Amino acid sequence: MSTHAMLYHSILAVGILLCVGVGVYAWRRRERRGATLLVGIFATLVYWMATTSLIVHFAGTPIVRPIARSQFLAIPVLTLLLFLLALRYTGRERYITRKTVALLLVHPVLTNVAVWVPPLKQHFVQYGARDASSFFGYAFIKGPLFLVHTTYSYVLMGAAAVMFVTFAFRSEYIYQRQVGIFLVGVFAPWIGNVLYLFGPVSVDITSLAFAITGLALWWAMFSQDFLNIVPIARSTVVDNIGAGVFVLDVDDRVVDVNPKGRELLDLQNEDVIGRHATAALAGYPAVRDTFQNAADTTDEVEAEVDFGTNTYQVQNTPLSDEHDNVIGRLFLVNDVTEQKRRQQELERRNEQLEQFANVVSHDLRNPLNVASGKLELGMVNDEPEHFEDVKEAHERMNRIIDDVLTLARQGQQVDDRMQVSLQSLATRAWRNVETADAQLQVVADCPFAADESRLLRAFENLFRNAIEHGRETTTVTVGQTEDGFYVADDGPGIPADERDDVFEDGYTTNEDGTGFGLSIVESIVEAHGWEIAVTESESGGARFEVTGIASLTDRQPQERNNEHGPRSSVTESSN
Repeated sequence: MSTHAMLYHSILAVGILLCVGVGVYAWRRRERRGATLLVGIFATLVYWMATTSLIVHFAGTPIVRPIARSQFLAIPVLTLLLFLLALRYTGRERYITRKTVALLLVHPVLTNVAVWVPPLKQHFVQYGARDASSFFGYAFIKGPLFLVHTTYSYVLMGAAAVMFVTFAFRSEYIYQRQVGIFLVGVFAPWIGNVLYLFGPVSVDITSLAFAITGLALWWAMFSQDFLNIVPIARSTVVDNIGAGVFVLDVDDRVVDVNPKGRELLDLQNEDVIGRHATAALAGYPAVRDTFQNAADTTDEVEAEVDFGTNTYQVQNTPLSDEHDNVIGRLFLVNDVTEQKRRQQELERRNEQLEQFANVVSHDLRNPLNVASGKLELGMVNDEPEHFEDVKEAHERMNRIIDDVLTLARQGQQVDDRMQVSLQSLATRAWRNVETADAQLQVVADCPFAADESRLLRAFENLFRNAIEHGRETTTVTVGQTEDGFYVADDGPGIPADERDDVFEDGYTTNEDGTGFGLSIVESIVEAHGWEIAVTESESGGARFEVTGIASLTDRQPQERNNEHGPRSSVTESSN
């Protein structure tokens, strides 16, 4: 073996050892971004250098030809992996899809078909007569398909290089060093390949240049933390941020919008890029108006707007260049509906705790004082009638305690629902209430989803309220509306100026009442996500309407706004 051959083999051996060592290091850290692609790159480099060493060793013998052709198992795959690594490193992971990879794999597959399958292989590359001056020991004849393959590979490598270079220009210094070292590793074999295929060099120095690639990548990993400090591009962050991001130019045209922004404002199927923001947000007038109000200011503006059932937090921030010239604006839209709901729930709970404290300190103290005073009078004067007052005071305290506990439990949101019947539920609730000579009329029936036990308690409290504030022969009517139901009576009704107060805790016009009955009803209704309001019935009494029941929206009501209609009527007398 000549001295030149020994030197060639030695350089290849160094390159192989470097690539194997760095490849093993990358494999052990394959959970890092880009590490798996690096392992693939190192594997193809080792294969290419090993087969090159065999070609040099067997130059001029028949075995060289299949070995040389087998190199194309790795060559097109290497360019593919380098291109994918450039996409991942520079934050373009969104382009790495199954479809993209499948398209990129077409080149390696077609290349190997052309290399091995006649008659295509005659148009790809031919190894002619023995030639001692040739690297292979045979004449190397490049066909048109080889030139197509080479051009495509160079284009792919060039695209990867452009991505690395443009990324380096707008990155931090440490990433610039990483990219610079990586480019040395990429360009070294590329230049060597060009010099061999189209230049004056008769020896394939591509494989020798791979030793430089291994050394460069070794330096990048162990000196520049290539796998430990991998950049996450700004575009990746913006695409995954929880808020909708709209970037506007100086003329307030949309130049970019992230996936979350399209999702929040239902713009997935609309082309908003290039459109003025007011036109792009035409379907969301509350958000659009907030944007327009902040259009003439250079200050950061924040606002909360309601659109439908959702609440959005809108933040408008001017964007400036290095000379403090406004070049556009960053428009953030965040759905805070759930956050607002939790905040309101917390506020409601705090108010409830304060109300409970008042109940304990005031409403329970009064009957307790009455019971203590009457008990003392009964014991001192031996007057049994005072003990009846003590009993009534204790019963009132029990009712207050029961209502307070019910109110605390009924405020929780309803998650588990079942199919219930308006007629069946109202009839059962009526039988649970002391109704004297009062009557119940159910003039309609409909099924809907609800928490049966809690809604039963709401009906009971509505019936008690009607009976306690009405006549002995009160008639209570239950019927259906377009998106809910009503409970009406023919009693004295509730004055218009008091209708907003009846649902407040502790509000009552009955000296024996606890003031929590209707508050409990409201909490049960709101826990279902519905609404309740009080109006006047046709007979001048009170009418409580529960609305917002989604399952009734598309139904044709059996009986609408008819409190005494004959259809589907069920009458319950006193129990």
